[in-house]
Amino acid sequence: MMKNTHAFLLSALCCVTLSACNEQNSQSLEQSNLNDFTLTSSKVSDGGNLPITYTCDGQSISPPLNL
Repeated sequence: MMKNTHAFLLSALCCVTLSACNEQNSQSLEQSNLNDFTLTSSKVSDGGNLPITYTCDGQSISPPLNL
């Protein structure tokens, strides 16, 4: 009986904790929409693939970026 009570309380605590995390994520997503910006690069086309040079399979360097 005591094990069931502990399991129930632990489950309830996890649910409360996870729901609080979800609410914080929703709020941060809403706030992030207020500060939209566009990041572009002359080395990557919109919807295109990142050249291997800029990956760990290439030279692993950062492509030139523009805000």
